[in-house]
Amino acid sequence: MKFRKVREGGIELYVPDTDIPERGRKYGFYNPEMSLDRDISVAVLSVFKKMFSEKSKNEIEICDPLCATGVRGLRYKKEVGGDVTLNDKNERAIELARKNAKLNKLSMSIKNESAALLLAEKTFDVIDVDPFGSPCLFIDSAARSLSKFSFLCVTATDTATLFGIYPNACERKYGVRPFRCQFSKELGTRILAGFVIKELAKYGKCFTPVLCYARRHYIRTFGTVENSVEKTNEILTEFDFLSCDDGFWKKGIVGEHKIGKVYLGKLHDKDFCRKVSEEIKKRNLDGVKIVNTVTGETDDLFYYDMHWVAKKYKKRLAKADNMVLKLREKGFRASRTVFCGNGIKTNAGIEELVNALGSCSESAA
Repeated sequence: MKFRKVREGGIELYVPDTDIPERGRKYGFYNPEMSLDRDISVAVLSVFKKMFSEKSKNEIEICDPLCATGVRGLRYKKEVGGDVTLNDKNERAIELARKNAKLNKLSMSIKNESAALLLAEKTFDVIDVDPFGSPCLFIDSAARSLSKFSFLCVTATDTATLFGIYPNACERKYGVRPFRCQFSKELGTRILAGFVIKELAKYGKCFTPVLCYARRHYIRTFGTVENSVEKTNEILTEFDFLSCDDGFWKKGIVGEHKIGKVYLGKLHDKDFCRKVSEEIKKRNLDGVKIVNTVTGETDDLFYYDMHWVAKKYKKRLAKADNMVLKLREKGFRASRTVFCGNGIKTNAGIEELVNALGSCSESAA
């Protein structure tokens, strides 16, 4: 395998020289399309590091247990600071990660063992679980490794499972049975966040989501972690049974499709997200649009996919921004959503939404 040198954020690194990232997995997986997510992650960890420094005099300890080329952990070391540990069980990937650390003159701990073993050996303040596929196998290990006040980042790329295309697989892995619906991306994100919450709850640790989004082929969730049985018990009250009937969600076991018990609490901490947005701008990174969309979202559960609504009710599709303005004019809460380009979050019912869609269509005509 040939390698090429690329620049991302504040570092340079060698990556497999291939146009298809999967072909380089044996030597160190690198996906340039994820650079936007890594930009957001750098800003997120910078904000959390300030929170951590207010509570602890110790240097923050960050772990990238599935590091591949090392790009994520190397950027954390260079752009966020702290003590960073890189790990991968793939010997070729770790060899490349060491080469990249040397290239950037960065001193860090680099391990070549299973993620579970590494996380059993040491306590970390930040763990970033970024696997190829489902993160399920790694969350329990991360839960036991996290310190009293810490931070957990989780990526899931098994979106076909979480978005309801493979409901049997989702039930096996995450304990919930989704199906394809107009709000699948938010539902999948809530299933992932709920799984993380329950895994950490086993150890009396409360995972509180501060920023979650779904993009392209993956879901990303960030959250603070505190050792608190009281807070853990409190966040577990945010779960409820969810069903779906004729494309609309309902609480309880009442609909045609019984999904299961889903986390229905907040997915975002707006103050935290504002600080992340400021950090992104200050550092001239990508991702501000995603974070600003999150900050502007209403806290209403689930979104309406306006393509789906227009088709179902035989209405002409209107621009989402115009729909938001129309609904606000009528006194409803309304916003765009990070989960769907044509999605709208609102406390308006479907009848009011269809009426507003009709009004917008007539105005456009």
